[in-house]
Amino acid sequence: MDFLIEIPRHVQNLTKEGPIPRHFEAPLKDEDGLLTTGRGQKRKAEEDNVLLSNSKKPKVVEGFQEPKPNTTLKARRTVSLSSTKESQICDKCKDANRDDSLQSVVNEYVKTFAPTIPTHSPLLEDYSQFFPAPEESPAPDSPGLDETEKDWIQKREDFEDSFKEQCLLGEGGFGSVYAGINLLDNKSVALKHIPKEKVKYWQVDNGELKVLEALLLMKAAGNLGERCKYNPGIIELVDIVELEDEVVIVMELPDNAMDLHNYSKMKNGEMQEQEVKVIIQQILKAAFIMHKNGVFHRDIKAENILISNTNGTPSVKIIDFGCGDWVKDVPYEQFAGTLIFAPPEFLHHNKYQAEQTTVWQIGLLLRNLYTQKPYSTKEHMKGETLIINRLSVSGNTFAMQCLTQDPTLRVGLEKLLEHAWFKV
Repeated sequence: MDFLIEIPRHVQNLTKEGPIPRHFEAPLKDEDGLLTTGRGQKRKAEEDNVLLSNSKKPKVVEGFQEPKPNTTLKARRTVSLSSTKESQICDKCKDANRDDSLQSVVNEYVKTFAPTIPTHSPLLEDYSQFFPAPEESPAPDSPGLDETEKDWIQKREDFEDSFKEQCLLGEGGFGSVYAGINLLDNKSVALKHIPKEKVKYWQVDNGELKVLEALLLMKAAGNLGERCKYNPGIIELVDIVELEDEVVIVMELPDNAMDLHNYSKMKNGEMQEQEVKVIIQQILKAAFIMHKNGVFHRDIKAENILISNTNGTPSVKIIDFGCGDWVKDVPYEQFAGTLIFAPPEFLHHNKYQAEQTTVWQIGLLLRNLYTQKPYSTKEHMKGETLIINRLSVSGNTFAMQCLTQDPTLRVGLEKLLEHAWFKV
């Protein structure tokens, strides 16, 4: 596959633990008419400068190149899928054997990619004009096919020869996520299908366009750039498959895992404080390293945290970088992510900073582990339910430091890692 010749030579060995994109449920609406839950949910907003995750029409982040008008492409799917309900992982995914290393998948991907990500390159959300979609899918050897058409058909066949999709894990405005098996090594994987018109691209120094979400994922995990630090709290990328009408991001799929939202529901919202502390500490460490590696997730919430608990201790992976961006010093003026979890400074001034926003969202995430309905920024700003009754004084102090409304007084990620709550 083309991906094998495009991974940088400094890529680290990939871990065997991995993501299950969160399960999708019927969305709930809050008092403002916003959809409040679900990782792939569509959200409404009256502000013109708000870019919501998985919006129907792709928008361009301020300062980046305006995309060309796109053409809706007709998706063709020929992969056989087993019949199963959404939000359910098939047994085959749980039982699949896994190797300790993915080095064989990535050790040749070194030839063309720059070791660092340029901060000046434009973001392109529409690349579909470069991929004309024929109305039908004739066989590669059919007469009248040009070389480009034959190439796309061959890529589709190569993809289907490499991966077997088994069951639907979830779907939303971005597309669909399937559990599957990598037929080359018999490992369990998750395959995220994104229609071409919804894919965001990043132009690197040599002029090539790369899938932004995949770059952010690799950079956050410490697998892109010699100065990056390995981050075990980030889901690992396995492959990127560029097809005529869609891009498929292939990620590791760990056994016995679910998103934190469903994990909390399974526990009936009654997780012990020690378990909550272990989870929050891991999220905090992963976020700290991620920011040091230059990546801003922008949508930290329970639905985007994967929990694997096979040995009695929860293990955390941050997933879904579809709303992410590069860390920068100047304020962001266009919000991407879940609007009800946007920091107060954006609601007041339409501006926000990377680290301060991540700290705020971690505080809201902790608060939401103890609520029956989503606890939003607006609700916290009312000041009516600030204390978490089932949390210790030290835990409440940690939450309040994260949820300081003045961003200049909000505690940073590194200092929060030294909080007394984690030492009790």
